[in-house]
Amino acid sequence: MPRLTLVEQTQLAKLLVDRSCRLASARLKKSPLLRWRYGAPLADKLVIVPQDLRTGDPSFAAEAEFGHFGLGGAMALLAGRSPFEVDPPNESWARELHGFGW
Repeated sequence: MPRLTLVEQTQLAKLLVDRSCRLASARLKKSPLLRWRYGAPLADKLVIVPQDLRTGDPSFAAEAEFGHFGLGGAMALLAGRSPFEVDPPNESWARELHGFGW
């Protein structure tokens, strides 16, 4: 096995010292005494705004205003009641209603 040159040995020693410093720093940051003294870090501001995963469909409000509620290819007459109080017109309508994907 070839021996390492002096430059390579110096580079390896530097890498080992850097690694030891990182490990010591990580252990210190995990220390319960340090966390107790300074507390957990707090966020000052919101960096990004998460996107809205559910966009509202304005047609549901218009349908409910006229007493209709369409889901799963069927229409239910609400007559001023909640969609959860109405007898479902079919099984797919009930599944869509309770799936809350609307």
